[in-house]
Formats: sequence, structure tokens, C-alpha cells
Amino acid sequence: MLLRQMSMLTIIACGFTFVMAAGGFDMSIGNVTGLVSMIFTIVLVSTS
Repeated sequence: MLLRQMSMLTIIACGFTFVMAAGGFDMSIGNVTGLVSMIFTIVLVSTS
């Protein structure tokens, strides 16, 4: 239940984490957030 309530915040936080960790790479926040949301959805569906 808690995972479903915090899912959007988790997706956004993971996207920003990848952008900050990349440092010198030119990665847009929207693309990274989309990638993380797809990965998170796959994990959520496979574990539910």
C-alpha cells in the first residue's frame, strides 16, 4: 500500500538522481524520468 502511495514521488526522485549522477552528460530530466517510470512500472507489475 505504501509503495503505491509513494510511487510518483519515487519515480521523480529516481529520475533526478540519475540526472545529478550523470554530471557531465547532457541528459534531459523528462527523458530520464520517462525511463525510470518505465523501469519502475515493469518492476511493479512483475512483483505484484
